[in-house]
Amino acid sequence: MERSRSTFLLIAVLLFFGCAIVQPELQPISSSGEALPGLEAFDRAMLDLLEENHLPGGTLAVAYQGRLVLAKGYGFARKGLTGSEPMQPKIRLRIASLSKPITSAAVMLLVERGQLKLDDTVLEVLGDAAPAAKDLRDPRVARITVRQLLEHRGGWDRTESQEPMFERFPLCPSRAKRFLETTVLDFVPGERSAYSSVGYCILGRVIEKASGKPYGDFVKDAIAEPLGIKSFALGTEQGSLADEGQYFATQSPGGRTLSPYGGFSMGARGASGGWITTAADYLRFLNALDGTRKPALLKPETYAELTARPDAADSSGKPTYYAKGLNVRPLRVGANIWHRGSFAGTMSFAAKLAAGWSYVAIFNQRPENFEAILSRIARMLSEDSRKATPPAEGDLFAK
Repeated sequence: MERSRSTFLLIAVLLFFGCAIVQPELQPISSSGEALPGLEAFDRAMLDLLEENHLPGGTLAVAYQGRLVLAKGYGFARKGLTGSEPMQPKIRLRIASLSKPITSAAVMLLVERGQLKLDDTVLEVLGDAAPAAKDLRDPRVARITVRQLLEHRGGWDRTESQEPMFERFPLCPSRAKRFLETTVLDFVPGERSAYSSVGYCILGRVIEKASGKPYGDFVKDAIAEPLGIKSFALGTEQGSLADEGQYFATQSPGGRTLSPYGGFSMGARGASGGWITTAADYLRFLNALDGTRKPALLKPETYAELTARPDAADSSGKPTYYAKGLNVRPLRVGANIWHRGSFAGTMSFAAKLAAGWSYVAIFNQRPENFEAILSRIARMLSEDSRKATPPAEGDLFAK
């Protein structure tokens, strides 16, 4: 009888604490921030994404014709044993490969200023920071140009050989000279397109050599400061910068977990994927590229070059193509541009549509099925922009 009573009490205690543990997850997902009227569809999309995919949190910023009309946080920025902190629009998050358009814009600014040419070879620009042609393990490296790196035509293909930036201690950027000397390309530079983060890491070194400044300093001086962007920063291994959210790991079906903290080299991401920012500030950058929001970051002819179709057989006639740091879909009037990013602990998506809408969504976890989720985000936000009522006036950027 005594044993039965003890067993009953043990089960009751376990049930009580079990409920206490799962109860916060059953509460409605909260949101904070501000939106102009007529944008409820965007709210529903983000809440559905978090709930259906069990994501801790995310931020969304939406603009119409360069005016910020929604800036909100959803779910949690941080979770701890004593409670959770709600996600807010001011929370900065890692944006992964949304860093590549920032790097490409920095390159194009140097081209505009006459400090760099798109058809310069990388070895020529880097000078003594690059190996001599005679020392190259693969002589084809000497042919790589700045243009080819921007268009992912430098010669690396991560479907054929491991992406060098995925290594725990990648040679680029700290030993980029050694990397260029020892690397073996997967194809002749310029021959075709294959997405490559290491190419953008090398572009970071090109920017440093051409500008005479550290990569991060040049981006802040030439892009962030003129646009009034305060939140741009290169992320750290610890992820502990001011107003930076917490990142959550996801265990794969095979049981493997890549930690967002120390599971890869965040310090090496830099020009290929190292920036943290807010969704609203990234939207400032995206809308300033062509002058939709003033001041214009690039001259019209420079922006045209940035988004131009590569002069290559594998790009000709396709409805969409990768230009210089951006995916582009030409339309009868204008074009849609977009990019997405992900690595352990984060995923992100940004788009600017010819119809006048633009949006940035950033999340603090990358689930195993992130490719499908990012595709769904793109579809949902595009559909929601058609459902939404464009606000006639109002601009939240001032806030």
